[in-house]
Amino acid sequence: MRLSLKIIMYCFILSLLGGCHTVQDPKKALPSIPEQADWVLSSTPPSPDGDKKLKTSLKLNTDKMNVEQQERASKSARSDKPEEKLKFSFHTQKQQQKQLQHSSSSYLKRQRQSKQQYTKHSSRQTKEMQAANQQNQVHSQVMSKQRKLTLPELRIRYPEVFKMRGSSSEKKVALTFDDVPDNTVTPVVLDILKEMDVKATFFLVGHRAKTHPALVKRIVEEGHVIGNHTYNHPLLTKAELSKFISQLKDTEQVIESIAGYKPRFFRPPFGEITEEQLKWAGDHGYLVVNWDVDSNDWRGISTKAVEQNVMSTVSSGSIVLQHAGGNGKREYLQNTIHALPSIIKKLRAQQYSFVTLPELLNDQQQKRDH
Repeated sequence: MRLSLKIIMYCFILSLLGGCHTVQDPKKALPSIPEQADWVLSSTPPSPDGDKKLKTSLKLNTDKMNVEQQERASKSARSDKPEEKLKFSFHTQKQQQKQLQHSSSSYLKRQRQSKQQYTKHSSRQTKEMQAANQQNQVHSQVMSKQRKLTLPELRIRYPEVFKMRGSSSEKKVALTFDDVPDNTVTPVVLDILKEMDVKATFFLVGHRAKTHPALVKRIVEEGHVIGNHTYNHPLLTKAELSKFISQLKDTEQVIESIAGYKPRFFRPPFGEITEEQLKWAGDHGYLVVNWDVDSNDWRGISTKAVEQNVMSTVSSGSIVLQHAGGNGKREYLQNTIHALPSIIKKLRAQQYSFVTLPELLNDQQQKRDH
């Protein structure tokens, strides 16, 4: 009875741990407790101490089995899961690194492509701008040849070469006389200037200077300045550049042979000059000088009209145009001879001082060879 009860209890315990099967051989059913097999299967009735030892042994074996199962589970947890997690972690990091490298490579590639496109675009734009500038320059040159610049436009474009007046900072005025010399008007004008102690600037025509060298020397001796007014007074805007050059050079040689120097100042007849001629003159040491006050004395107008033309337009720094030579007739330029003393007196009354062109323009009277 007691033996059957013990077997039942043992099966119950085993069922709790892993299930119980029909036990045919007690020795096979209890392989893990061989120590108890002798007395368990013995016919001698066990003592109360034996029952106690059996219960203790069963409990110890049960606890031992539980501990072994826990250790196996723990080992499995330590050996399997961390490795799987570690492998997964390494795999994930590698994938992330590859993705990052791929992203960086793609970004750098896009940047290089963008830079190359920008460089090509900038280069193309630069070439287009250069081509456009060249076209504009060619167009400007063509238009300049097609359309002649006016005298004010020439003065604005070439301010260092082309002068029409001096500085307005001081009350100075320069009297200038064209078309000299001749034996009729020039000596009388020189007499008036000498008597009133006025220095002026005379623009000489080459063939006339060659004909009247004594008057040229008198102009120089009395302290006046000489300028170049071409050799025979042509309209230069209808002349080729070669003819323009010969007009200046021939007159220059005549003046130098008489006066002893090459004039720096050049005044084109009628005040007309082309851009090409102006540039040549500037490149070869000439200063082209026109005027801002025109007496219009050559038109044969009255003395009062000549005086009015000067006094109504003169200002500080003005260059006044008059004439002191021409066709040789006695009645020609009588209005200049009669108006000149009055003009000088009225300008002095307004505190103007009379100066030559080198003084007014802060320049030299002699041309430097280039």
